[in-house]
Amino acid sequence: ELFYALAPANRTASTMQKIAVKQIRATKEQSLDAGNRELLIAMVVGYASWAQREDAIIGVGTTIPELEFELPLTAAGDVLMRGKIDTVFESTKFKKTVGHHEHKFVGKIETSVFEQSEQISMYLWALRQLYPKMRSWRSYPNLLRKQLPGPRVTADLFAREEHERTNEQIAQWAEDTRRTALDMLGAAVYITPIKDCTWDCDFRNPCMLRGQPEALAAVLQDEYQLKEERT
Repeated sequence: ELFYALAPANRTASTMQKIAVKQIRATKEQSLDAGNRELLIAMVVGYASWAQREDAIIGVGTTIPELEFELPLTAAGDVLMRGKIDTVFESTKFKKTVGHHEHKFVGKIETSVFEQSEQISMYLWALRQLYPKMRSWRSYPNLLRKQLPGPRVTADLFAREEHERTNEQIAQWAEDTRRTALDMLGAAVYITPIKDCTWDCDFRNPCMLRGQPEALAAVLQDEYQLKEERT
C-alpha cells in the first residue's frame, strides 16, 4: 500500500527496502523471527524491481492503493457489494482502460475456484461502476511462484496474469449475482448440510445456522472478527 501510494518515478527497489525495514521494525508479530524478516525484505524488494518492468508494460501510472467500495447491487439498494481493491490505476498504455492489481500467494488463478473467479468479476464490476466512462476494465493478479530463483531456476519469483470482462459479461455477472442474493434473502436457497463442504468455505458454520439467530450470533461472536480489528 505504501509502495503504490508513491509517484511512479519513486517506486524503486531502494525505496521499497526503506519502507519494508521501517514497517518490519514497527511490527509486533512474534512469529517473524530474524530469518523470516530478512526473507520478507528480500521478497518485497525483489517485487519492486520486477514490478518496475511489468508495470511499465501495462502503463501503471498514478494509483489508488487499497480502494474501498460499497455499491448497490439492486435498484432498491437492499443488497450491497463491499470490498477493497489492492491497487487501481488508469492505464497510460491503453486508451480508456482502468486496471487493478490483486496480490495472490498462488501459482495461477484457477477459474474453477469459486472465490478467485468471483473476486475478479466483482472487482471488475465495481470498477465499471466507479469508472463508467472507460471502455475496458482489466484485472492483473500478481502471483507467487512456488520455487525461488537460483542456479537452476531462472524464472522470476513473481508472475502476472491478465483478465478482462466485456460490458456484456460484467452485466450478466451482476444479474446472476443479484438474482442469487435475492433468492437467498427470500429463503429460496439453502445450504445443503454435508459433513465435508466441497466449497471449503470460511463461512460454512454460520451458513449451517440459518434460521437459528441466537446460535448464529454466538458463532459469529466466537469465531469471527472484523478485518479492521484483527491484529
